[in-house]
Order: sequence, then structure tokens, then C-alpha cells
Amino acid sequence: MSIYIKGMGMPKSCSDCKIFCGLPYQLRDKKGRRPDCPLVPVPPHGRLIDADEVMERIARDTPLSSTFERITRRYIDTSPTIIEEEAQE
Repeated sequence: MSIYIKGMGMPKSCSDCKIFCGLPYQLRDKKGRRPDCPLVPVPPHGRLIDADEVMERIARDTPLSSTFERITRRYIDTSPTIIEEEAQE
């Protein structure tokens, strides 16, 4: 499972990083981020939901031939992904 630190911006370099990602001082990149940096920027976004759960609820609660279901599925399927799905532990 990953973590999100609310309010923390993406550091410009390892020396600006409040986490330091476990790197010894001499291995930190003082001018930029290392290519193997595990931090991933999260773009500005609205409320994040579990789209797969919404799709399951729609399938369970609406008739399969429903126009509502088809339109809703299309909207969800074509919406941008902010954070990629990760495997359950």
C-alpha cells in the first residue's frame, strides 16, 4: 500500500525533501531528483473515488439494458486516472 502526505508538495531536489527517502546524505541529488526517486506527483484533482466500486454498484443495482448504466459506465471508463490502481497486499 502507498501513502499520500496531504499538503506536501513535490520537492525539487533530494536536499529539499522532508522524507529524504532513506538516502545517505552523500547519495542525495542536491540539484534535482534522482531518477530512482519513489515519489510521484499527484496532479490537481477533485474528489477521488473508487471507480471500480461504483461500476460494481451500478451493475448490481441497475438493469443491464439501462441507458443510465451505459452512459455512466462510459463517463467512468473515459475519465482521467489520477492515481493508478495498485495490487492488494
